[in-house]
Amino acid sequence: MKVAKVIATCFLPKVHIDSTYLVGDPLGYFGHSQKSDTPQEVIDLIKFNIKEEKISEPGISRDLIIVNNNVNFENGNKFLEDISGSIIPGGKIICITRENIGRSFGAYNEAFMKFRYDYDFFLFTEDDIVINQKTI
Repeated sequence: MKVAKVIATCFLPKVHIDSTYLVGDPLGYFGHSQKSDTPQEVIDLIKFNIKEEKISEPGISRDLIIVNNNVNFENGNKFLEDISGSIIPGGKIICITRENIGRSFGAYNEAFMKFRYDYDFFLFTEDDIVINQKTI
């Protein structure tokens, strides 16, 4: 069994939002709070995610796919280029930079369409959410 954890990211400053709001088509409560004052802080979020992945022992074969909705932030794009192919427990990091269309759902779709035959399961998440569990 092979799993892909897909993280959607975008190197734009993100503001604090007091409560989740409706957005999208179809509408859903997909608008949520992300606090990053600068694009560099988004890099810090990704570094935090990777740090957590490196200390996690998932007990399965899994890759971390980071999909960047490109806003032409050169430092961020270069950072992702540099870490793509890095080894993590159970797999590797794969980074994709794509046109910024469709927000997170566009990023998830890009990863799924590109890798749908390579993985048995997909886990889709944002860059400001860490999902991991040490297996027992």
